[in-house]
Amino acid sequence: MRNHIGFFTVLASSVLLPAQAQQMDPKPSPPRVPELALSYDLIGSNVPAGQCGCFVLNGGSVTAAIPIPLDRLSIVGQISATHAGDIGTPHDSLTLLTYALGLRYTPSIHSRRISLFAQGLIGGDHASGSLVEGTNPGKGNAGISLAGSVGGGMDLRWKRAVSIRAFEIDYQPTTVDNHTTALENNYRISAGLVVHLPTR
Repeated sequence: MRNHIGFFTVLASSVLLPAQAQQMDPKPSPPRVPELALSYDLIGSNVPAGQCGCFVLNGGSVTAAIPIPLDRLSIVGQISATHAGDIGTPHDSLTLLTYALGLRYTPSIHSRRISLFAQGLIGGDHASGSLVEGTNPGKGNAGISLAGSVGGGMDLRWKRAVSIRAFEIDYQPTTVDNHTTALENNYRISAGLVVHLPTR
C-alpha cells in the first residue's frame, strides 16, 4: 500500500510540476514595435454590385502599424494600388487606389513565432480607367469616394526584425460610381514581408 502511494505521488509530481512551471514561465509574445509591411494584393470585385461581372485586380500595398499603450492596440495606416486590364466584353480597365486609417488588435498567444491580428480601417479610394472614365455613357466618373476594410491575418516570425505575412484577408467595400448602387463588395487577400522597426 505504501509503495502504491509513493508511486502515485511521483506520478502526480511528474505531471503537475512541469505544468505549473509552464504556467509560471510561458513563452512570451515578441514585444510590440512599429512595423512596416509590403504586400502583394489580390482583390475580387464586381461591377455592378449584386451581379457577377466579377473580375480580379492585382497590385500591392504598404501598411504601417504603430503600437499604442492601450489593450494591445496599434494605429494602422494603409495604401493599396491594384489594377485590372481586361474587364467584361468591352475589355475595360480599372485602377483602384485606396488609403485608410484605423486600429489593429493583436492578442497575446504566448508564441514567439506566430502573431495574429484583427483590424478595421476607414478612408477613401480613387478609381480611374475606362471602366469609370466615360468610354461607356452608362458609367460614371468615380473620382474620390468612401472606402474601408475589416479583417485580419497571421504573421510568422522569420528573423529578429523580419516576419512573413502568411496571409491577410479583408472585406473591403468601396463606393465607386457603378451606375447601379455605388457600392462594391470587394474581398482582398494579401501576403508579404513585415519589417519590425527598432525602438530606443
